[in-house]
Amino acid sequence: MAETPLMKQYRQMKKEHSDMVLFFRVGDFYEMFDDDAREVSAILNLTLTHKGDDPMCGIPFHAAKNYIKRLLDCGKKIAICEQMELPENSKSLARREVVRIVTPATVVDEDLLDDRSFNYIACFFQHSMAFCDVSTGDFHLRTLEGTSRSQAVRTALEQIVPREILVCEDEYFLDYDFKAVIDNYPAMVTKLAPWYFTQKNCYKTLCDQAKVKSLAAYGIKENDKIVSPAGALIRYITETSKSSVSHLTNYVVDNEDSFVGMDESTRKNLELFTNLFDGSSRYTLFETINRTRTGGGSRLLKSWIAFPLRDISQIRFRQDWVSFFRDDSQELSRVREALTGSMDLNRLVTRVLLKRAVPHDLIGIRNTIGSFFSLVSDKSDRYFSLLEKSMDREALSSCADLMKRIDSAINEQCLGQFQEGQVILSGYDENLDQMRALRDHSDTILKAYLDEVKAQTGMTIIKLGYNRIFGYYLEVPKGQVSKVPDFFYRKQTLVNGERFTTDQLMQYEKDILQANAQAEERERYLYDQIQANVLELDAYLNSIGHFLNNIDVYQSLATYALECGCCKPVITEEDVLVIKDGRHPVVERQLGPGKFVSNSLDMNTRFCLITGPNMAGKSTFLRQNALIILLSHIGSYVPASEAEIGLVDRIFCRVGATDNLARGESTFLAA
Repeated sequence: MAETPLMKQYRQMKKEHSDMVLFFRVGDFYEMFDDDAREVSAILNLTLTHKGDDPMCGIPFHAAKNYIKRLLDCGKKIAICEQMELPENSKSLARREVVRIVTPATVVDEDLLDDRSFNYIACFFQHSMAFCDVSTGDFHLRTLEGTSRSQAVRTALEQIVPREILVCEDEYFLDYDFKAVIDNYPAMVTKLAPWYFTQKNCYKTLCDQAKVKSLAAYGIKENDKIVSPAGALIRYITETSKSSVSHLTNYVVDNEDSFVGMDESTRKNLELFTNLFDGSSRYTLFETINRTRTGGGSRLLKSWIAFPLRDISQIRFRQDWVSFFRDDSQELSRVREALTGSMDLNRLVTRVLLKRAVPHDLIGIRNTIGSFFSLVSDKSDRYFSLLEKSMDREALSSCADLMKRIDSAINEQCLGQFQEGQVILSGYDENLDQMRALRDHSDTILKAYLDEVKAQTGMTIIKLGYNRIFGYYLEVPKGQVSKVPDFFYRKQTLVNGERFTTDQLMQYEKDILQANAQAEERERYLYDQIQANVLELDAYLNSIGHFLNNIDVYQSLATYALECGCCKPVITEEDVLVIKDGRHPVVERQLGPGKFVSNSLDMNTRFCLITGPNMAGKSTFLRQNALIILLSHIGSYVPASEAEIGLVDRIFCRVGATDNLARGESTFLAA
């Protein structure tokens, strides 16, 4: 059978996106054909049908997000092909274009993200890497330290937990150790051509992205190794999103000396985010201490745990804020309540920037600004000290005005995509209200006109009607045609009467028809104006978002300290480690209050030997002290009665791989 024009168009699109599932828009459905149809129908449990000899399956476009999420979870990329222009006649094809490529780490839609976790995409090249979260704008560059590149990559993966990895295809296939590390990590891997990593082009890409001529202000030189993976990463994200990613400009160069080092084994054995038993978040340090109220705060707490500090001044700064909330339980309760109405402001602003926002995202921005002002209303001087210097009175006033504008304009009952007539509230714009009144109350206007015509002509039997061919008309029965005035224009002759129009009726018809289109256009214009207002203030809104995230983590650590009876550790640069009545935070929580037997450690020597029978608690004691040290280096209180801890540069922990401390099982017991 000859190939149809539609299938020819589809296969040309598929050829250009051969490594992706192509969502091909046909009417109200995304259709898939050939191998895509066979594979997707099996994954999503869809009915496989045929168009001629070609296998096909489809999904409703309005329900696409649910199916996209399932495909992403199965490691698939999706190319979204939309109908850009419909044909004027049935014999022509609609013009179609791939408008977006969806990958696990480039999505920004709320339904496709875990609000408690960063959604990192990482790019590796030689002994350097770059990683970012498109949904928040976080962008980091780093040199991989250590003699073993594969070990450094493995440690970095365990630390940032990316959902997608980019590599140079030459390195991937030529470095077998590197390939093994990448292949064993559970994330989507994309192999890029070597020219993506050209130093000169990558430097230019980074400069163009940040709209600067030099990256000196970021501490980056043109010949730095970190330039290549960063430039390749920006290029890849731009190509897949097919829209502006102008928010990815805050390049942060990570200095390994700023953080406490922990290798892959240590991070796994300390069960920071996933446990060794079933790989879930149960019985982990994060789950144990997390008392955050927002998604952004939850992500920041994870980042603090993953990157413990080695700067004593920064640690003490965090401690001061935790102490502030811990010592004022009334203020702590007030702040926790204020944060309840706060949403993920950084991700909301990003969705507006990438044109993925829905009306309710603007309501989220309004509510979060309101939460911010509610939070800082008391003790404002202390809270304002945590804000960035750019947040002056003028900036705060602009954010308050935006909050009021959204409140008066956006209908919070509109929960889905933009729908004409359901987004902008009545009373916000006088012109829109007039257009809607003409559109919605046209029957009243036309009835009044009909009564006017009857009074003017003396015709008592006259009807006003409408059809798609002739539009509005006045229908006069045969017996009254003789009374028709000169300003009536005949439109149609019927068996029992005549149909007419007038200049006034034609004007009403024009106004009514235009009012509908103009109301839709005006509503979209007003909606776009509010989004543009958000983008004008994006730097301020992101600052508020970061402020709320920090406050959320401080109050979370303070809440944990109060609930679990923790102490404020003394952090010193001296070589000392004294922990009195220390407790394992995770095991203690599972056992319940008062059931964990505390243990002290006074390490006045560089070496300690711990002995004892199986199930005596050796592993618990080792991990307990490692976790207490880690908590102290993120600025947290620690589960002990007293603690004096000297700064450390690394933490090592390698104990029985099948220990399950929270359930009271050791390696030997489990074996």
